[in-house]
Amino acid sequence: TSEPEIMKKRFLREGKKLLSYAHPHIVRAYDYGILGDDSAYIKMEFISGNRLSDFIIEKFPLEKSLIEKLCMQYVDAMAYIHSKTDLHRDISYSNVMVTNNNDIKILDFGFAKNLNDDTNYDTSYNDIQRKFVLPREQYTSYTEVYCIGAILYTIITGKLFDNTFDINNLETSNCNDKLKEGTRICLSEKAEQRFKNAQELKNYLVTNTCEKKENFYSLDSFRDIIKRGIELHFSFGNLPTND
Repeated sequence: TSEPEIMKKRFLREGKKLLSYAHPHIVRAYDYGILGDDSAYIKMEFISGNRLSDFIIEKFPLEKSLIEKLCMQYVDAMAYIHSKTDLHRDISYSNVMVTNNNDIKILDFGFAKNLNDDTNYDTSYNDIQRKFVLPREQYTSYTEVYCIGAILYTIITGKLFDNTFDINNLETSNCNDKLKEGTRICLSEKAEQRFKNAQELKNYLVTNTCEKKENFYSLDSFRDIIKRGIELHFSFGNLPTND
């Protein structure tokens, strides 16, 4: 619905944005510009693969290792984008591809916006299809985290995301608990309960997915621990039994 001049500006802005990125899971651009007939172009790498939703429909159920690989690649790429204070703003299945080598590639940055220097941004958010965004929620980095959660939910559960999704479907997956819990936090209904951005999500996953080591305590040291207080944390579906 945008005017041709705005479409051209958006297109060239996307080319400039892509050329500034260097990440293995973001589509790579080599050049962009305007041809003699006033048409614009972006020269990009060719990606052989499928959009995420088609991949999931065809390949699910996925191996635990592949689920975790795809999720972490996606989170890492989005954390890179957010580290530049950019928002993608157009997260959808069509804009996430899985290559023939089972690697993530993020595409389509026509609506990407920098939070600091895009003061003359002339694309109304009304132009963007609100794919995973909650109704009446103003688009912020917290909103983008919710959209990231929708993508992770689909990779983990094999189910396409809509407003009737069941968060408990995460428990059907055998992927690690921190990934499932991180996705739960992303999909919190209240924005302030989510991660602020993908960098926080990545830090949460990376610092908590390490293998647990056994610790040995003397009786006296255990008494000291009890005096300081103990918190017990249980994940849904993993509640303690009589055993």
